[in-house]
Amino acid sequence: MIVFFDIEQEDPFFEKVQIFAAPKVLREMILYAEKWSKLTEENEHETIFLRALLNELPAFGSRLLHLEITLPSENRLQIVLNHLHDHYTHPIKMEEIALLSNLSLRTIERLFKKETGMTLVKYQQLLRIIKSLELLSTGELTISQIAYKVGYQSVQAFTNSFYAVMGYRPSAFIEL
Repeated sequence: MIVFFDIEQEDPFFEKVQIFAAPKVLREMILYAEKWSKLTEENEHETIFLRALLNELPAFGSRLLHLEITLPSENRLQIVLNHLHDHYTHPIKMEEIALLSNLSLRTIERLFKKETGMTLVKYQQLLRIIKSLELLSTGELTISQIAYKVGYQSVQAFTNSFYAVMGYRPSAFIEL
């Protein structure tokens, strides 16, 4: 689950995008808040609850996974990002991305690397791993099912990719 807050906190925790395993109590708090009316008017009870949640986030995040994705600020890459996010389970088709973005393959690769510090393939790998972390944390699917669901052709390829990014196997994540 991705949660965005517009806050004024001085804690360095809030200065970056953070990805971490949410303990059960945090998940329940977020699910509780998800059922709210989502009206733009301020509700005193919701505000108090959200302040408590924000105050506790740095403690919840103490088990950070240290997994970061830098989003490019170059407008010409937005369509590339959208395509990668919509089709991360499929092999990257560079010709298709070039056609969508009206950029040459070389320009896409150069801009993407400059803006994110990684290649398109590495970015796709991180997207797959982030999605797998989400699926692993629910406990509803097996590692094998998750591997195929996020686009890997084998469990071994998924496990190796997961290990390369995270530094431990998916089964170790489940045990956290």
